[in-house]
Amino acid sequence: MKGLIDLSLVNGVWTLKLSMIQTVALAIVTLYLGEFIKKHSSFLQKVCMPAPAIGGLPFAFICAFLSYYKIINISFESSLQSFLMLAFFTTIGLMASLSVLKKGGIGIIIFWIVCTAWIVVQNAGGIIIAKLMGIHPIFGIMAGSVSMMGGLGTAGAFGPFFQEQLGMPGIATAAIAAATFGMVAGTLMGAPVGERIIKMHNVTTPAEDPSLLQADGIDMSNEDEESKSFTLPQLMNTIAIVGISLGLGTIVSYGLSIAVGPLPAYIGAMIVAAVIRNYGDLTGSYRINSAALDAVSNISLSIFVTMAINSLKLVQLIDLAIPLLAILAYQMVAIAVFAYLIFWIFQRNYDAVMLGTGAIGFGLGATPNALVNMLSLADKHGPSPKAWLVVSLVGAFLIDFTNAFLITFMAKML
Repeated sequence: MKGLIDLSLVNGVWTLKLSMIQTVALAIVTLYLGEFIKKHSSFLQKVCMPAPAIGGLPFAFICAFLSYYKIINISFESSLQSFLMLAFFTTIGLMASLSVLKKGGIGIIIFWIVCTAWIVVQNAGGIIIAKLMGIHPIFGIMAGSVSMMGGLGTAGAFGPFFQEQLGMPGIATAAIAAATFGMVAGTLMGAPVGERIIKMHNVTTPAEDPSLLQADGIDMSNEDEESKSFTLPQLMNTIAIVGISLGLGTIVSYGLSIAVGPLPAYIGAMIVAAVIRNYGDLTGSYRINSAALDAVSNISLSIFVTMAINSLKLVQLIDLAIPLLAILAYQMVAIAVFAYLIFWIFQRNYDAVMLGTGAIGFGLGATPNALVNMLSLADKHGPSPKAWLVVSLVGAFLIDFTNAFLITFMAKML
């Protein structure tokens, strides 16, 4: 039966093939279902669980149940998912303005370098455990910086890429599952570890000494009002720049693939987008409205990740469950150690505690998890403007650049 509903019998099992339009429509429905559930759950709000995961995972479990018992298989047309993924990472490139480095000073550079080094630790540990557990080492990277430091967006991009490159089922599903786990763990661990560091080392907090609230030379000025909203022409200009970056990025990606081998498709677009952004910043010939850019980024990410989660083949995780849990347990212990290292590297003060707390958030989950962790400590001990700015800038987009290149480099070494 084809046409509106493509339902056929394949190898004795009914298979429903959703068209591109039906796949997108389903993603939007599950996305808004996730938003509704999150709105009515204080726990999900506390752990900053994203709506795509809240709405998409139950659907993925239902599909897994139906497939496992051979009731019906559901397949999805994912061409638009790939486009939205490329668009999202292009917006990350457009956010990479060199001028932001001036706001954070040397602190942001050091924190970026430290977090970049930690990507190697996440992946190396994951690879070693994967080998010890008898599974392909690529799963160590999937449950390493792909899903931990990268989050759902990076997991949704690299998982399918390596699954296609290696021809090995379960890679994409493992990456998304690990990223979802990290979102919860990153929020549950962050504030308690920060609180323990404060008590163990008798760290003086702004609640005890209000003079600590000085910005330490950090430029804390807000963006101008024009960047807090956007007009339709500004939105169209942003979409046009994203489109141009995508087009030119295919040429760059092709050249890089010849030089160094296969790379994720979005690498070229990110590089082109970063060049376009910084050329405009340096020459003043054009400006990219940050509010419009955020809108394009959030829409692309939300629908792309929801589509990726909806199409998860959770049945493929049955044989990977124990090895994955072992790798994720390592990541949780390691990130707590990382928070202590940051505390010692950054002068063992309250700002350092906040940086470590934030690092747990985006090192296991995403930037919103980091900010929630920091807010939780700030409610009791007072804010840290310096740490807030540094974590926001590094976690939101700077680390994505180094993470993407290190993932690709380390995977090629396997």
